[in-house]
Amino acid sequence: MNRISELRKKLGLTQTRLGEEIGVSQQTISKYEKVDENISGDMLLALSKFFKVPVDYILRKDEEEQQREQDNKREIMELYRDMDQYNRDTWIIIGKRLLGGQLHKYNEDSIVEKRLKE
Repeated sequence: MNRISELRKKLGLTQTRLGEEIGVSQQTISKYEKVDENISGDMLLALSKFFKVPVDYILRKDEEEQQREQDNKREIMELYRDMDQYNRDTWIIIGKRLLGGQLHKYNEDSIVEKRLKE
């Protein structure tokens, strides 16, 4: 969850209501909350004033959160490097399923069949 979502929920606001308060649509608020969208300077200032927080607070994760994220990435890469190709393929399939994504690059059946033949 990003800072905009966090701040909005703390105030008990819907995306629609926040959009009305700062003059944008609910879809725009949703976009800002889902991705690290390039938010204009004017919009950052409006959000900063509305939530009564510094612009930096909206843009940046705190140091502890950044460190935790870096540690997790490092651990994931170490685990991945230690795997054989079969387990790497399997891990990617499972990860995509956990994220609710579609399998575009990998055809799960062909990977499993290929491994069974080996």
